[in-house]
This record gives sequence, C-alpha cells and structure tokens, in this order.
Amino acid sequence: MAEPRDEAALDGDGQPGTQPDEVQRPWGSEEAGDDFLAEAPTLSAEAACRERGAATLAALLLLRRALDTQPGFVATASQSRAVSLLLLPSLDWLDEVERAWSCITQEHARQTELEELRILEAEAGDPVLAAVRRRQRQGAAASAKRLAYTIPVRSAPPRQAENEFLGALSLGRPVHVLAADQALVHPVVRMGVQQGLRVPAPDAALLAELAALMRGAASDGTAPQVPTGLAERAAEVRPLHLLLADRPGACAQQILDHLDAMMDPHRPAWTDVTGVDGVGVLLRPVAARDLRREVRLDDLPGMGEAGEWARQVAADLRSHKAGLLPWTEMPRGAVLAGPPGTGKSTLVRALAADAGVPLVTGSLAEWQASKDGHLGNLLQAMRETFATARSKAPCVLLIDEIDSFPARASVRHRHRDYVVEVVNALLELLDGPTPRDGVVVVGTCNDPSTLDPALIRPGRLEKVIHIPLPDAEALAEILAVHLGLGAAGDHDVPAPAARQVQDMVAQGPAPTAAAITVAELEELAHSAVEREATGAMIERWCRDARRRAAALGRGVVAADLRTVLGPGRPPVTPALRHRTAIHEAGHVIAYEAAAAGCVLEARVALRGPLSGATELHHERNPALPPLHTPRTLWLTLRAQLAGRAAEEELLGMPSSGSGGSAQSDLALATRLAVGVLGAYGVAPGTDAIWWHGPPELLADPGHQLMLAPDLKRRAHQLLAQAYEAARLLVGANRALVTRLAEALLTRGVLDAAAIAVLIGPDGVLDPSGEADQPASTRTREARR
Repeated sequence: MAEPRDEAALDGDGQPGTQPDEVQRPWGSEEAGDDFLAEAPTLSAEAACRERGAATLAALLLLRRALDTQPGFVATASQSRAVSLLLLPSLDWLDEVERAWSCITQEHARQTELEELRILEAEAGDPVLAAVRRRQRQGAAASAKRLAYTIPVRSAPPRQAENEFLGALSLGRPVHVLAADQALVHPVVRMGVQQGLRVPAPDAALLAELAALMRGAASDGTAPQVPTGLAERAAEVRPLHLLLADRPGACAQQILDHLDAMMDPHRPAWTDVTGVDGVGVLLRPVAARDLRREVRLDDLPGMGEAGEWARQVAADLRSHKAGLLPWTEMPRGAVLAGPPGTGKSTLVRALAADAGVPLVTGSLAEWQASKDGHLGNLLQAMRETFATARSKAPCVLLIDEIDSFPARASVRHRHRDYVVEVVNALLELLDGPTPRDGVVVVGTCNDPSTLDPALIRPGRLEKVIHIPLPDAEALAEILAVHLGLGAAGDHDVPAPAARQVQDMVAQGPAPTAAAITVAELEELAHSAVEREATGAMIERWCRDARRRAAALGRGVVAADLRTVLGPGRPPVTPALRHRTAIHEAGHVIAYEAAAAGCVLEARVALRGPLSGATELHHERNPALPPLHTPRTLWLTLRAQLAGRAAEEELLGMPSSGSGGSAQSDLALATRLAVGVLGAYGVAPGTDAIWWHGPPELLADPGHQLMLAPDLKRRAHQLLAQAYEAARLLVGANRALVTRLAEALLTRGVLDAAAIAVLIGPDGVLDPSGEADQPASTRTREARR
C-alpha cells in the first residue's frame, strides 16, 4: 500500500524517527501543498484524479497506457522491499504522475484488501469473525513493514540519500522511484531497481480521450477532434497547458481548441488598441497570425556539404525512430561553421523537422544566465538541458555559438579554473559515463578555429562542416523561396502558395502574386552576390520589398527589390579579375612544382565580387603528409605566398588580396612559419629544439603578439626566404602563369585534367632545383 510522500519518518541514518513531528521528505521532493488523497479510501483512482484536475487525470491515462504493456507491475511494486522505477517523459510531469501513481497504488491496495476479506469470510463463515482476523493480520503486517517509500527525483540526490533508501528497505517498505533522467537517480538506488516502467508522452489520441472524460461527448454524440497543429505537437503538451486549457464552461472541443491555440508557436501577442469611446482594449488581431509552415531542408538551397549531411542525418533519425537503425551506427553530431546569416540555426531546425523529432536548444549564454551565474548553477543548467534531450530522444540538441567554449590550452587568465571546468563538463555530457543515445548534438559558430580539439573528436561532435556564402545560383533559389515563386524559374505558382492561402484566416484580399521573370531573378541574384548576401539578408530584402509593393497595392516586381538593395559596390573591372586570375595561377604552379597533380581545381568568379580559389587533392596535398619534413613545410610556405609573388612579378605590385581574414594566404603562412619554429621541431639546425607550445596556441593572433622576439624574428626571416623563392619560381614560369590566367578568365574553372594539359609534359620549371629550401637546411642535409 502506498502513502503520501511526507509520511516517511526516517532519520538521516535511515532509522525510524523518534518524534512524530520530525518528518523527513525523500530527496529531490518538496512538501505537498495539501492532502489531495484525504478522500482516497472512498474514491476510485479515476475519480480521485478527476477531482485533482485535467493534468492529474492526463497523468493517470499515461500511466494506464504504460501499465497495459506490463501486467502485474503494480502488484510487484506493492510487495515488501520491491524497488520500482517510473521513467517520465519530462520533469514537468513529476508531480502529476506522482499523484496519479498514488491513486493507482491505493486503489490496488483497497482491491487487495477486499479480496482478502472475501477469502476470510469464506473461510470463517462469519463476517464478524472475518473482520477480527483481518484486523489481526493488519497489526502483524504493520509491525513487519511500513507503507511505500516514494522518491521523486528532481536533481542530484543529497549525501543522506543512500541511508534513507536503505533504511526504508530495512523496514520492509516497497520503494517507488519517479525520475525523468536515470542519470540523476542515486547509484545505489539505481542498482537496486527490480522493474521499470516508461511513461509515454501525450499524443493526439490521449488528448481526445482526456477531453471526452472531462466533458463527455458533444450533444450530437460526436467525439471531440484534435486540431492538426495540436496533433503534431501533442508530445510537447505539459501539465501547465492542460491546467490553462481547462476553462469553466468550455466543452471538450473547446478545451482542445484552447490547447491548440496555446501550443501554436506563431501565436500573435495581445496589442493595446484604443476604442472609439477612448477606452483602451486589448485585441489579438487575426490578420497578424503567421501561418507559415515549418522550414524543411528542401527550403534551404545553397547549403552545400552541410545540407547533404543534414539530409543524411534526418534519414538516419527516421530509421532510428522506426527501430531500423541502432544508435551505435548513428552520427553523434557536428559543428556547423559559417558567417553570420548563412542559416546555420535554421538548418538545424529544418533537420529536426525533416526527421520528425523534437528540437532542444541551449547555449553557454543561456546556461550562464541560470540563477546567479554561479558555477554550480551553470553546470546544473547544462545537465538539465541534456537531461531534457535524453528524455525526448530521439531528438536534435542545438548548442548555439559553441565557440563560446574556448580551447582549454588557450585560456591564460586568472579565471582559467572556472572556464576549464565548464569545458570539461560539456565534454563529459557529450561523451561521458551517462549515455546520450538518440541525441544528435549540433553546434553552430562563426569561427571554429577557437574550439577545443576534444570537442570535435569522434564520439562527440566529430567534425566541422563549413557553410559558405551562397553563390548566384543558390541566391536565385533563396529569392524564389522568399518571394513565393516555387523553384527558381517556376513562376506559375502565386505568392503565397495556394495551400497557404487556404489556411490563412487574415481578413481582406489575398496578396497579389509576384511578377518577376527568370532573367530578372538571375540579375537580382548576381547583385546579391556582389553584396556578399546571406540567406538572412535575402529574407529581409524580400520582406521589405513586399511591404513596399503592398503599399502600392500590387505584387512584388524586380524594381522593388532593386530599390531595397540600393546602390552596390563599385563595379569589378576586367583588370581586377585579371589580377585575381594571375594570383590563382601563381598558387597553381607552386603547388604543382611541389607535387605534380596535387591541384584538384582552380577557379575565378567571372561575375559578382572578386573571388578565387585553388583546391588541392586531399591525398596528394603536400601540406598534409603523414609526417612533415623541412622540405614539405618549405614547399608549402612557398606555395602559400606564390599568389602574392605572381601579382608582384607580372603586374608590378601586390594587392591586399593575400591578407585580411584568418584564412588568407598571409595568415596561413604566418601560422605555419611560427609552427615550424615553435612547435613542429623540423626547422633548420637547432632552431626548433625548444618547444614553445601546441600549434593551435601559437596560431592564435593574440598569443603571437607575446612570442619571444627571437622567435618572431626567425619566423619573419623564414617567410621572407619563402617569398623570395616564390618570386623566382613565378619569374621562371611567366609564360605558363599567363597561360593559366587567361584560361581561368575564359572558363572560370580549371580541373586537374585541364591544368595538366596547360602545364604540358615537361611540368613546372623550378629554377632552384634542390635549392627549394633555406640555405641553412641544404647545408645541414649535405653534411649528413
């Protein structure tokens, strides 16, 4: 038989208390506000829960669903020293499930007593004698065991938890453990659990049954219908929602409609409006309601590798949810990196929507804001977010701005212990003793170079996927999506689409369709490329254009978007594109001189802003050998500076195109030179015997300012020697560089086969021959 949780009178050492008023509650619980089972002996479980309200009645229905799958669970849970675990869908359901569970166990106890009484009456043949024997048995049982001991787990247990649990067992009491996260259950309690019951989350059928139980069927006998939006979000319903939806006088269907309105993520806010009589009123304008459907992966063009990864993970999550793919075969997560506005967070939301799983979000800023920001509060908030994700598995957990967790080796200030403990806690939650089966964790950031390497090792976030700025083709598709034109070039679909118009409840006529041709769309896309536009910028421009067109009473035309975009950057001249092609041609010949066939592709943008790139074959990349030698590092340095050298040799002076960002030629070469001398141990002579720190630390711009003066001087000298070698290489291959640049300006892209044809069978002429390393290196190797 169960009892209210505050009836367990145990001392801190697990022994019965000597004072009746010295009552100790189980850990993780709070004092019950009222005796909600005062009338329990005369009420059925359903009647007792109904009196308590919609939330407790819903918890009863959830428990009954779970118990239907495990007959005999209640009987076993009521036995002496039995330890039973009830796993809840979320922590929000703890109080309600505890109340409903007490109703169920007390009802079971009453039925058991009645059955025993009938047996006694049959044996004794006299009801009075049967009652006397029943009281004798109850007295004997009371001396042998106590009522059930309930442990509602809200957070990590206190130190006396083990003694209380063992004390309850020593008295012969059954123990009922209610938790949303098994990891928070005391290890000793978890070890003693004999049976477990997983309480499911609500679904549409349960909500319909609950509304019918509360109010009955309609007057015409029809059952209440769950709205579509509510059915999709039924698992997100919490006891608070049910309490607010149970309004006086509302019928079953109205309760479900109220619940649907509360669960609508696009529900508009109340606004203050002044009436005709000057009295202020609050209105929720129906026309302001946003009924756009959830963003899906097909709505996000231009995501490149990140989009393909998200589609694969969504398919894997669907298979895992259906029981077809075990978690051991699933990807654990990734870091999405890219400039602001490229849609990193939107891609994660679309991933969860396509997979049909919940999305849980968190960030260091959110966890830091928990209570007073004390380390214990921050770590507890992190653990609660991961516990919520585990309770909703399979799901996707988004950690926004994950670069807020710095590399531990780079932390040098006086609060280092605090930062390191926070990073260690995240590493433990990602891949520690508590498994996160079914939880795919995705981090987003702008600069992944500051991440702790342990974050992206296999089993945690595993890899970094870069989301670049969208190209002209992707921007055309993004424009088409936000203008309601369907796929790019498909202009027969009005904006908004017909299925959206049917759902709209806004007053007034539907918006007029956008009238933009394919040629205009492509022109606008190239204008957006020149402005280095992101998906977020396109969305704002389209929103502004729609407002402008609506004010004029017509649909969006290309002129509206041109007005919104405003004047662009100065036009890119042919001379500037020629400089870019010369720059990339310099890189090509330097890398080909280092390792023939290592260039996979070279490209120059023929329209839009200046851009160029040289992509290397991963298996033949001279910068990524199994082990570095002075030669491979020297050849890499020369190739990284060859673009600037080509500009100076062929055009008379270099430009700023080699520097700027953290991924520019000068930045890469500087980091490599400092690493050669300070970390890798392969510099000439004895210059590299002293280890100055890991490469990622030496690569930090702030740390480079604090390098030893001698190390900075030698790094600058090494870069100067590599640059001079790059100028000699370009000068010896001037005709080849010119030929490659002209081909790039004509085609835009040169693949490995085209580069091989242009270079010819003789390859790149290297005037230095074996002298492609610093003189000190050649002298040292000659002495060997």
